[in-house]
Amino acid sequence: MAKIAELDDQVWGDWVKSRPEVVQVMCESHPPDRLYAMGHGQLVTVQSYEETGTMTVEVHQDQSPLFFPRKVFGVKPEDLTECDLPEGWE
Repeated sequence: MAKIAELDDQVWGDWVKSRPEVVQVMCESHPPDRLYAMGHGQLVTVQSYEETGTMTVEVHQDQSPLFFPRKVFGVKPEDLTECDLPEGWE
């Protein structure tokens, strides 16, 4: 597991409780303080949760075959796998 940030558990928990149930489920299974692998090994972080049951993620430029930063929307939680930090990650 790669925690890339620290969350204030009280603030995070209060925010999650105020969201619709579908968002709460995604928040529990895919918190924004973790690194995930998507597709062909692209490393991403969660940017937002949608009531459609999908998320928007940021694809990290230095770990992507495309050489520009971008956000991808409509990502299903089951398409993301929590992963460890790659060697040399800062």
